[in-house]
Amino acid sequence: MEGQDEVSAREQHFHSQVRESTICFLLFAILYIVSYFIITRYKRKSDEQEDEDAIVNRISLFLTLYLFCFSILLKK
Repeated sequence: MEGQDEVSAREQHFHSQVRESTICFLLFAILYIVSYFIITRYKRKSDEQEDEDAIVNRISLFLTLYLFCFSILLKK
């Protein structure tokens, strides 16, 4: 009987960890998508951007969004 309780406790711990990771991932994805749409809506678009500048701006946008969402998740 004691062996079953130990396995059951380990399984419960595993399932709670999986549940927590899934919820954090979904929250991060939702925050990332919402932030992306908010920033792109208010961001000014310039007609004179070169390809290299556009790539740099896109990379900085993605990094900013990632760090913003990650910092919100860490505050929980």
